[in-house]
Amino acid sequence: MYRIILIVLAVGLFIFLSYPAQHHNDMPLSPPVQESSNTAIKSQIMLKDSSEVVFVNANSSGEVQAMLSAQELFEVAKQLYFCRAVPKNDVELSLWLDKAKESGEPHTYIENVLGRYSTCIELDATEQNYAALLIEAAEQGADDAVALFWSLSDTEYFESMNFMQMSRDETIANRYKFIEKKFELAHAVALKGGEKSLNRLIRDYQHFDPFTKGQSYYKSVAYADFALATTQNNDFYQKIDWIKQRLLRTMSHEEIEQAQSLTERLLSEAINGRN
Repeated sequence: MYRIILIVLAVGLFIFLSYPAQHHNDMPLSPPVQESSNTAIKSQIMLKDSSEVVFVNANSSGEVQAMLSAQELFEVAKQLYFCRAVPKNDVELSLWLDKAKESGEPHTYIENVLGRYSTCIELDATEQNYAALLIEAAEQGADDAVALFWSLSDTEYFESMNFMQMSRDETIANRYKFIEKKFELAHAVALKGGEKSLNRLIRDYQHFDPFTKGQSYYKSVAYADFALATTQNNDFYQKIDWIKQRLLRTMSHEEIEQAQSLTERLLSEAINGRN
């Protein structure tokens, strides 16, 4: 059965209820969401199941149109992600309240959690797949979505994607697919100039390449060279150049040539992608 979420009202309510300044370690608070500029009369997200998402917008003439931008989609996924730390039902909420009162949590914090609990229940957040939404947002070019998706643990990803009761071999296989997906999404967004995606690739290829199962310094340098050739951000440029120079001191001549060749391919791929 199709599940419909009135996302504009929900996001607006999240903004109203969002805790203004401080975050608690045991109950992270969701940041405020910018109000969408979409002029749709009714905005909806329809989830076919735990892994397939259809985004629609119903306007006054009854036509179905594309609804959310990549960044708006990321904001929705982020709200659902933060809901995972909120009690899932009345029983859990009652237990949490007892614990919060015993530990002397501030009244304003408790009121904030109560407000977010109501919003997450309205969103039916436990039934929504925030990981799939993050993937969709990243595929549409949201750099922030890549950053949050990369931060997910295996457990969070498996639970959100409903990969439960897997055998050991299935768990290992899906863990590698998850890692490969991180690199795949980061690569696509990096070619569009996503600084967070570029930084993640430059950093992580130094430790692990999902395709070789080892380190790939030359890939780190290649993405660094790509960043240096394309960024307009002076602070980012200096940071990446420092990393590149440090890596070059440890690389062989062959690895440097590999990096140069890959940089040329990345630049060509980026140019072709814009045409």
